[in-house]
Amino acid sequence: VALPDYIISLLKEWQVYKEEERSAWGDKWEHSDLLFTSKNGKKMFTYQLTHWVPIFLEKHGLDKITPHGLRHTYATLLVENGEDIK
Repeated sequence: VALPDYIISLLKEWQVYKEEERSAWGDKWEHSDLLFTSKNGKKMFTYQLTHWVPIFLEKHGLDKITPHGLRHTYATLLVENGEDIK
């Protein structure tokens, strides 16, 4: 999957953030290879994402949208920028 440079940059920032969380939790951190986890490293369940997104949007002054809506928005933007719909 090809990702734009700005997404790679954001993922690197996320990696630093998660490393800081891991350090803060010490021995209580639950290691996984997942990109998104709960604060202690455990698997994040969909209800957690549904709870987190509105808080994030409000904190950053962004319009309300559901995680599913974000998925469709991203797909639309890809198609508008010439990506194959398949």
